[in-house]
Amino acid sequence: MKKVWIPISILLVIFLALFFTTKNDNIEPPIDEVFESIIDSNSTIGEVISEEDGALLIQFEIITPTSNDSANEDTSANINEYYDNISAKTTEFLNFEGYDSAFSDKERQGEDFLNYIFKTDFSVQYENDKIISILRTNSYISGGITPALSTASETFDVKDGSLILLTDIVSDTSILIEKIQQLVASTDGVYANDYYENVNELVETHFDAIHFNITSSYVTESVNEYTLAIHYDEYELGPKAIGPLTFYIQAKEIKEFLTEEYKYLGE
Repeated sequence: MKKVWIPISILLVIFLALFFTTKNDNIEPPIDEVFESIIDSNSTIGEVISEEDGALLIQFEIITPTSNDSANEDTSANINEYYDNISAKTTEFLNFEGYDSAFSDKERQGEDFLNYIFKTDFSVQYENDKIISILRTNSYISGGITPALSTASETFDVKDGSLILLTDIVSDTSILIEKIQQLVASTDGVYANDYYENVNELVETHFDAIHFNITSSYVTESVNEYTLAIHYDEYELGPKAIGPLTFYIQAKEIKEFLTEEYKYLGE
């Protein structure tokens, strides 16, 4: 069968849109010191091998969160099922779409072919006895030096392991879109002229109610300031050069729009 070469960047955009629900900075606000984390990590390491000559096509490591909450088995079960599903779909993607693309590159490049390298990792952005907010990072090197980068994020309710969306936290998410558009307009320096011309429209188009994290900074021993970190991936608001982008909105700035359950974030 004739192999059709498809640029890996296109495959990645399609795959991430479908499976990651969907950085740039490795911001890891402290977990509440008095709260024992229920999140650990699980690593799957593997290789994708050519069926024709046994050549190495892709090396991968998929590091995902796993929950060990013995006091609430339903919470752990739901979180673990969520990430087991992501790990399985990622592995399937690498063994099929990834295989086809890497195999085609190998046929074209011959001895110059360098195997692809794919890695996912995560960090806990915030955790207390109510919520767990996780940021995942994905890196794919497909023959070049610079990896394709993307992020994915989830915030879970500790009581049952269900996903929390921005629409659960903010009664009218249009205020978030407006805040992000204001931040884009006020950008100084290298990014100021690098956004796409229709960036305001794209801010709204690519706004994703799941693609955010809650972070916290300690003001005093008894006071936290909570921030919503809202993520956009490569190419969504501008060219690859400006990379994935994160916009930070303090919860107290939108206090009047917070739903009753999450009013405490704006206190």
